Amino acid sequence: MTPDELQEIIQKIEASTSPENANFGIFRYGEHHVEGCIKANGEGLKLFAAELLAAAYSFEHNEHKEYHQLEYLSDWVSEGSDIIIDLR
Repeated sequence: MTPDELQEIIQKIEASTSPENANFGIFRYGEHHVEGCIKANGEGLKLFAAELLAAAYSFEHNEHKEYHQLEYLSDWVSEGSDIIIDLR
């Protein structure tokens, strides 16, 4: 897949998905917080997928190729979502 194709997919997802209706979160539970779950609706999953694709694009275009941190300050990420994804 070319970088342009990747950008086109990201743009299509973002253009067709409403952040106001999206919900996504990753939560820990259990006695020792070793278990987790994702709680999301379809819109939230699409926006999360766009974030992952943006990370892949970033790796292709970042001269230093260090890491891409997902945008967890987005309105569509659930409050209390307690797992941060740091892609290296």
